[in-house]
Amino acid sequence: MTHRIFTTKFQKIFTLLIALHTSILFAQKGSKIGFVDIKSVLAQYLDGQPYVQEVYNKRDLFIREAKRRQRRIEKIKEDVTRLSPAGESTDIRRLQSLREEILFLESELGNFISEKDYELKMLEQSHSYFALKIIYDHIKKIAEKDGYYIILEYSGYVLHLDDAINITDEVLKVIVRDKRRRKTR
Repeated sequence: MTHRIFTTKFQKIFTLLIALHTSILFAQKGSKIGFVDIKSVLAQYLDGQPYVQEVYNKRDLFIREAKRRQRRIEKIKEDVTRLSPAGESTDIRRLQSLREEILFLESELGNFISEKDYELKMLEQSHSYFALKIIYDHIKKIAEKDGYYIILEYSGYVLHLDDAINITDEVLKVIVRDKRRRKTR
């Protein structure tokens, strides 16, 4: 089953109306509607996971390397300011050479930052996908067990819902239980 995120207001409203209409049609069967705050559940699930620390460690390494490169550029810029443009012809050539090196290093730093940013995003995305798959499996089990016909994601797409149908706490309990079980293996 694929999950599609609707991006336009029309699609969100249409989906909500279809969901509510369908739930009204099936109300005679005792169907329930629930909602889950996926951001809260995902944050709880990811808290303390070793791969989250891996992402933080890589980010720290990348930041240190970027700062090291930036310090090198700043040192060369200081050399440029120390050289007198009215000096000897060797100083002028040296000055031009340093300016070209600065441009090259700044370009290289920009590329490094872009590459590492992309690498971190891909790493975070792969971990989030795995975590969301587990969370959605738990949501499906809860929905089947408790008779929920529709469960909505509550991240600002719904204007009002009665807290009586909020199953976020139940999903959090299952996730915490699952995390403990996985740690004991």
